Amino acid sequence: MSFRKSVISTLIFFVLTPLSGAAASTDVFDECLEGGVEASSLPDSVPAQLVVTPCEGCAPILLQIDKGTQFFVGNDVVALSMLRKYSNLESNQIRVCHDMKGRVTRVVVIGSLVASDRTE
Repeated sequence: MSFRKSVISTLIFFVLTPLSGAAASTDVFDECLEGGVEASSLPDSVPAQLVVTPCEGCAPILLQIDKGTQFFVGNDVVALSMLRKYSNLESNQIRVCHDMKGRVTRVVVIGSLVASDRTE
């Protein structure tokens, strides 16, 4: 490779590397676990800790619930108290999503709100 091509390749590398690093740092990835949490282990208030077992025989994971955690019943955003109400129904499953730092981003009860529980 000629000296000129080498210099151009090096410049391109140093120009593009910070851009790719900036893009990667703004991406937020989380993992969702389903079936590894019991309704009785959901906290009464925030902040709190939540223990989730990702699979049968797997070691439990300790996750942090904070004021940024969102709670859902189906696609509806709900208060923690409403989430707890619906999590106690036998037919509903609970999905817990967390980031790589162990912070719970959202807790979802798979199901639907009944009309009388809707706030809209």
